[in-house]
Amino acid sequence: MDQMLTDLDQVPRLQFGDVLLQIELDEPRDAVKAIARDQLRETPDVVMPAVQRLRRLLE
Repeated sequence: MDQMLTDLDQVPRLQFGDVLLQIELDEPRDAVKAIARDQLRETPDVVMPAVQRLRRLLE
């Protein structure tokens, strides 16, 4: 993981009825990375310019 804005190693979980919302801090599984790459076009040549643009917008 590149950078975290917190030093927490665990984050709170939220329960909404039967649904549990939990943010995972671990590296995504290979299957999740494949979905991001194949279905969402999250490849380095697409992601890097988007991250750079977002950083400029947040300055």
